[in-house]
Amino acid sequence: MEVSANSNKFFGFFKERKGISFLKENDKIIRQFIFTIFFIGIGIWFIKHEKSELKEVKNVLADASSLWIICGIALAAFYIILQALMYSVSFKAVQSEVSFKQAVILFLKRNFVSVFLPAGGISSLAFFTKSIEKRGVKPTQIHFASLIYGFVGILSVIIVAIPALIYSLFQGTAGSGVLYAFAAVVGLSIFVFIIYNSIIKKGSIYRFTIKFFPSAEIFIDDFRSNKIIKEKFLQVVFYSIIIEFVGIAHLYVAMIALGFTPSLAAAAMGYIISVIFLIVSPFLRGLGAIEISMSFILIQYGFENVNAIAITFLYRFFEFWVPLLAGASLFLFSANKLLMRIVPSFLLFVLGLINIVSV
Repeated sequence: MEVSANSNKFFGFFKERKGISFLKENDKIIRQFIFTIFFIGIGIWFIKHEKSELKEVKNVLADASSLWIICGIALAAFYIILQALMYSVSFKAVQSEVSFKQAVILFLKRNFVSVFLPAGGISSLAFFTKSIEKRGVKPTQIHFASLIYGFVGILSVIIVAIPALIYSLFQGTAGSGVLYAFAAVVGLSIFVFIIYNSIIKKGSIYRFTIKFFPSAEIFIDDFRSNKIIKEKFLQVVFYSIIIEFVGIAHLYVAMIALGFTPSLAAAAMGYIISVIFLIVSPFLRGLGAIEISMSFILIQYGFENVNAIAITFLYRFFEFWVPLLAGASLFLFSANKLLMRIVPSFLLFVLGLINIVSV
C-alpha cells in the first residue's frame, strides 16, 4: 500500500510538473542520448570481441612479406579513393556536387559508424549530412545521392557475382547457403527498386507513407523532383565494379604476402561470398560470418585450415581495419580540435582559482 501511494505521488508530481510536455519538447535530445549510450555499449563489446582478432592479425603481419603488406595498404588507400569518387559521382548524378575531400571524409565516417549500427551498411547512409548541407546541398539531394551509392554498391556485387557463381556451380564449390545469401542480395536490390519506383510513380508505398506520415509529403515530393543523370549513374556503377576487383586483389595479395600459391578463382569466390554475407548480415557488418565463410571457401579451394584463416585475417586487415582506423582517426582529430578549444579555457579557470586561493 505504501509503495502504491508513493508511486501515485510520483506520477502526480510528474504530471503537475508537466513531465510529459518536457519529454515531448526534449524528444530529440533524449533519443540522441539513448542512441549514444547504445553506440558506446556496442563499441565496448566490439573492442572486447575483436581483441583476439587483433592479436591474430599482429601475428599474421609478423610472418607476412613487408613488401606485399605495403602493396596491400596501398590498395586499401586506392580503395578509399574509389569509394570517395563513387560518392562524388553519386552527388553529380543528382545534379549536385561535393568536393573530393568531403567525399573521403563522408565515406570514412560512415564506414566507421556502420560497424556499430544495426544494418550499418544502409543505416549509416543517413549520417553526417550537416557539413554537406552547409555547402548548399539540399537534404533530399544528399539522401538521394546516398541511396544511389548504396544501391549501386549492391548492384555491382551482383554484376561481379553472377559469372563467378556460374563458374563455381560448374566446379561444384558453391553450397546452398551461398546461393540463399545471393538470392537475398538480389531480393534486397529488387525491393529497393520497387520502393523507389513506387515513390516516383506515386504508387501504393507512396500513398501508404503519406497516409501515416503526412509530414513526409513535402520531403518525398522534393525527392521525386530530383532527376538522375544516366551517364553519371553508369560512372558510379563503373567505380563500384572496380572496387569489387580491388577487394579480390586484396585477397590475392594476402595469399602472396603469406607465401602461399595464389589462386585467382579462390580470391574471387572468397571475396564475393564474404561481401554477400556482409550485405545480408544485420549486425557489426558481418563480423564472424565473413571470417567463417571466407575461410570455408579457401579450404574448398585446397588451402589448409590454418593457412585459410591466416589469409582471411590478413585480408581483413587490408579491407576492414585500415579504412576503420582511418575513420577513427578523423573522429580523434575532431576530438583534438575540441580539446584545443576547451583546455585553454579550463587552464585559465584553474589559474583563476589558484590566484583566489593564494590570496
